[in-house]
Amino acid sequence: MAWLTYDGLIEMLTNQQANLPTHGAAVGATAAEIQSVSDDLANLVYMRNYQEVTDTKKKTVTAGKQTLFTGDKDDPPFVFPVFAGGTWPETFEPGCLPRAQGRNARWKTAAGINDAARTALDLDDDTTPTNPQLVKPTFEAFPAQTGGMFAVVVANRGESKMWNVRTAPVNTSNWTISKSAEGKATNVTIPIGDSPIQLLVQIQLLKNDEPYGQLSDIVLVTVNP
Repeated sequence: MAWLTYDGLIEMLTNQQANLPTHGAAVGATAAEIQSVSDDLANLVYMRNYQEVTDTKKKTVTAGKQTLFTGDKDDPPFVFPVFAGGTWPETFEPGCLPRAQGRNARWKTAAGINDAARTALDLDDDTTPTNPQLVKPTFEAFPAQTGGMFAVVVANRGESKMWNVRTAPVNTSNWTISKSAEGKATNVTIPIGDSPIQLLVQIQLLKNDEPYGQLSDIVLVTVNP
């Protein structure tokens, strides 16, 4: 189901918030359930926006760290970004997804439910599988200061639960699989000498141990000894 993802849940709750005034009675939605939809939506959107801001600032800090480590003496001084503390718009309550699943399960069995309410409140089960040809992973790589290691965080994995980290020396096409991983993140260690090296890095998704979807775009990573 599309709404099992974070953004998908936001989309579903947005539709429910807009359509519950019209179709809530058909599914027997209580005042507490309607308020829960509104509160969960507000907190989910706020946290997504907050993460986007902090991720951008994290990239700024990473770039500053690299400038400190290998930068030119004429580079401008690094200015630390300000990380403002967050404030929940509504009372924090963990478990927005299982709460929505339970609420939807009750609504789908309501005596008065009709096709219009089922569609408006996103209660139709979406069993259409993801088209593998449309799945293209994205990722970020974060090199460590030492140890020949870099971290990889992968998104847009579709129905893939495993993936390979492919690497090649810059200006070559000598690709090798440097790490196989599950989940969304892993650390990769590359044997190198005494000097930093530049690697091309790419992600290949897997499903049932077979290649799945498209290869990611290539990212250039500097690996430090």
